[in-house]
Amino acid sequence: MLYALLAIVFAVTYDYCYKNAKLHPTRSAVIGAVAAFAITFIGAGVLDGNFTISRAWFGLLAGGVLGVSFFVIGKRQQQKS
Repeated sequence: MLYALLAIVFAVTYDYCYKNAKLHPTRSAVIGAVAAFAITFIGAGVLDGNFTISRAWFGLLAGGVLGVSFFVIGKRQQQKS
């Protein structure tokens, strides 16, 4: 049940960031990066009780990729309009 809750929270956050990337690319990038890190590292670590360095690195990588992608999407949408 907790996995479903984490997935729903991340889906809502992702949707918010994607829709608002045109207006606020930096804010969307930061919120998306923090959400990806939190879901990957903190959320999954709490669920199985196992916090590892590899999970932290993967969380940072996931957050970085998602943050950069939201920033690029926002800037491209701003250029089109």
